[in-house]
Amino acid sequence: MKKLYLLLAVGCWLSAASADSLNCRFVGNWPFGPSNAVALDPARNLAFIGSGHGVFVLDVSDPSHPVELSEAVRTRDGVQSLCYQDSRLYVAAKADGLEIWDVSVPANPVLLGWLDTSGEANGIAIAGNYAYVACAGNGLRVVDVADPQSPHEVGYCYMTGETRGVAVAGHYAYVADDGGGLRVVDVADPQNPQVVGHCDTPGDANGVAIVGNYAYVADDDGGLRVINTTNPQNPQEAGYHGTPAAALGVAAAGDYAYVADYYGLQVYQFYGAGIEQGRATPRQPTAYSLQPTATIVRGVLELAGGKPGQSTTGQSLVFLLDATGRRVAELHPGRNDVSRLEAGVYFVQSAIDHRQPKVTKVVVTR
Repeated sequence: MKKLYLLLAVGCWLSAASADSLNCRFVGNWPFGPSNAVALDPARNLAFIGSGHGVFVLDVSDPSHPVELSEAVRTRDGVQSLCYQDSRLYVAAKADGLEIWDVSVPANPVLLGWLDTSGEANGIAIAGNYAYVACAGNGLRVVDVADPQSPHEVGYCYMTGETRGVAVAGHYAYVADDGGGLRVVDVADPQNPQVVGHCDTPGDANGVAIVGNYAYVADDDGGLRVINTTNPQNPQEAGYHGTPAAALGVAAAGDYAYVADYYGLQVYQFYGAGIEQGRATPRQPTAYSLQPTATIVRGVLELAGGKPGQSTTGQSLVFLLDATGRRVAELHPGRNDVSRLEAGVYFVQSAIDHRQPKVTKVVVTR
């Protein structure tokens, strides 16, 4: 399995970027799979991991070291998607449809109710008294779950693909639409939802989670894709990270994304859209070449030997940038004292005059 950073000394790391954008890094994993789905209970630091016909409960208080607590939820068909809300776990269980479990005591879950859906249930999201179920070949189904023992369908919206995953924020549902990428559906009227926006993805969109203005998409061979949804009618990709195997499900809390794939659970951190690969702007340098030449050990950043980039006036053009693209230090070959820096992601940028810059990512932890 690919590692994105290497432990160099106690409390310090070097990150070598490859299958990731500059604002996304690998944090940790629970390496037991295959896993198709994941949901979070942030208040109790719990992750629910769907695998086969059951659900594992993990303690993710330390995202770099998830720990198994129980595996007591058993479903009648394979777990395709999970959603957690108010001590209830909602399960999209393929041909078995929608299942609703009470998981207030994770070691002793209780099945409350279920609904045979129109088509295989692949994705599930909850907002208020409604469950939004992504059904293969039958689009998005809206289910009233006010009474968890008697759920019933009240509306639907057909999709062009085979619908796999869904998340809801405000009056929008974000649908992982297989080869159709991410679709945005206005669900202000649950009985008459309408597609209003779309963002294509390089793989097959299997699952989606929403935090703030970002949609995290489990994109099969496309790994984890992070999409800015500030404008729901025109969502745009803001970051990405490769996964060891096909990304099948995703949940997110804060700036952490928890991805379910064949190898179990992968944890990634997204730092926002401060520095991206792409066209340069005054606060967003272009990452044309990533060279693992910077090393941080015990508060000292050491650059490879040789002369730093210099302009025609002799001024150094090697700088250390924070995650927003702001310069925090001027660097030189050899040892540079960075002990005053807070933990986080930084970037070494070198260029001469207006030539294309080279950017190296380094990650510091305490």
